[in-house]
Amino acid sequence: MGVVYKALDTHLDRFVALKLLPPEALSDPDRRRRFVQEAKAASALREALRIAIQVTEAMAKAHSAGILHRDLKPGNLIVAGEGTVSSTRAAMSSRRDVL
Repeated sequence: MGVVYKALDTHLDRFVALKLLPPEALSDPDRRRRFVQEAKAASALREALRIAIQVTEAMAKAHSAGILHRDLKPGNLIVAGEGTVSSTRAAMSSRRDVL
């Protein structure tokens, strides 16, 4: 559908994939719509991955301290305006309570 280039984002100092529609596709509304839809899907996936990494790191830290979260699910997470993920429930216990 498009041409993909490896590019350097000089603002974030990292490599990115840069996808462009070929000139002949620019006049096709359906191809432009699919192109935008694909970009939105990629963006949503990146956001979900960022959230998953935060949750995983927090759970690893809790587990290393002997704390288990007994009700971890998307409905019990909240993402603050600055992108920080928090648990909305205190369904935690020490390992001694569970064993």
